[in-house]
Amino acid sequence: RCAEICLRILNGESPVDIVPERTRNIMMFDQRQLKRWSISEEKLPPESIVRYREFSIWQQYRWQVIGLIAAGLILTSIIFLLWVQWMKRRHAETRAHRSEVKYRTVADYTYDWEYWASFDGKFHYVSPSCERISDYTAQEFMDNPSLFRQIIVPEDKGIWDEHYCNSREELSGRELEFRIQRRNGEIRWIEHACQPVYGDQGNPLGFRASNRDITKRKQMEKMSQSLRDELAHMNRVLTMGALTSAIVHEITQPLAAILSNTQAALRFLNHEDPDFDEVREALLDIIQDDKRAAEIIRRLRKMVKKEEPVHESFDINAVVEASIHLLDSESMFQNISVVKDLKSGLPPLYGDPIQIQQVIINLLTNTMDAMKDRSADARRVFLSTRTDRDKGVSVTVIDSGPGLTTDQIETVFNPFYSTKAEGLGLGLAVSRSIIEAHGGHIWVENCPEGGAMFTFQIPFGKEV
Repeated sequence: RCAEICLRILNGESPVDIVPERTRNIMMFDQRQLKRWSISEEKLPPESIVRYREFSIWQQYRWQVIGLIAAGLILTSIIFLLWVQWMKRRHAETRAHRSEVKYRTVADYTYDWEYWASFDGKFHYVSPSCERISDYTAQEFMDNPSLFRQIIVPEDKGIWDEHYCNSREELSGRELEFRIQRRNGEIRWIEHACQPVYGDQGNPLGFRASNRDITKRKQMEKMSQSLRDELAHMNRVLTMGALTSAIVHEITQPLAAILSNTQAALRFLNHEDPDFDEVREALLDIIQDDKRAAEIIRRLRKMVKKEEPVHESFDINAVVEASIHLLDSESMFQNISVVKDLKSGLPPLYGDPIQIQQVIINLLTNTMDAMKDRSADARRVFLSTRTDRDKGVSVTVIDSGPGLTTDQIETVFNPFYSTKAEGLGLGLAVSRSIIEAHGGHIWVENCPEGGAMFTFQIPFGKEV
């Protein structure tokens, strides 16, 4: 500044004009000293210049630091999100593993033989219980899916093939029973139940099936059926014994007729001029009475004969007629009128007609015993047959007796329960077991006008 003023004077300017100009002082400070004496830059005069600054990393690389921090935050967020996803996946895998262990434990240790098969017949899963039931391992079924059908006995392959086709066409759950042959040749009864399996989108994935060994149950059912047959036979014998007087009268009638016709034929032959036409008529009557006696004996033998039940189609009206005819003499002795109302054109039933006849005879004899205290003109039995829509055929027996009490209605079908002093209480119990074995049911109720009404129903074509 001094140099500038000198130059101006040398150039001719008057110092008087130059000196009054005030010079502009600019303050300059040392930042190191400011820091030493703890003087803040805010207290410096305006427009002061500070030299020898010590710049921090933040001041020198502010934007780089901001960029690094932002990148670090982003990476940290990504790492955190990845960690969260990893933890969720780990928990999901743990839950899935636990679920798999739980359900596989249930499936592998179930008593029944379980499997899951696709529509082409291949197995996705076979439980180890198959080896206990079939004597073949699960791996053998997985390697050879046709092995399942191969071990079914030849007589039951048709049942299985029909079930296999229908279940896949209709995609519905089904149940059936069939027999298999184990590796050692032993026959086992299997109760098979299957149902379709669907995915999350509702698409069918195959079938899940359960096979239960019911061989012991079948053996017990056979034993129970044998015991029921024994009891039914004993009941028939007891019933025939109770009807001894009627049976004797039934047989005595044709025998007496045979004797009378024989004596008449001898008289005709002893005449000087024998009447051979009368003799011929007498001999024809003898033949008819003989056939009648033989038929009576045949029916009685059929009732008391001990043999295996024969299941066949039969006409329920014919069985009812035969039962009534067998008790004709008994109803005549007790002055009981039997009124029939048998519906014609009934479809045939399937079962043992002798056992059904036994049920009808048991019901008729019970109704006859219930009316012993009634006057002779009030003793009536009403017997009818009807169809009950698509359910089957029902047979109803109604008496004109006093009816049953509420307790008797609840217990009348129990074994060894009887309202008769000399009764064993087996007739109605056996009747119920016979009807239930035929797929039907039997019940009793009181009629509004008096008397008891026994009804049993058997479905159409129900194979026993």
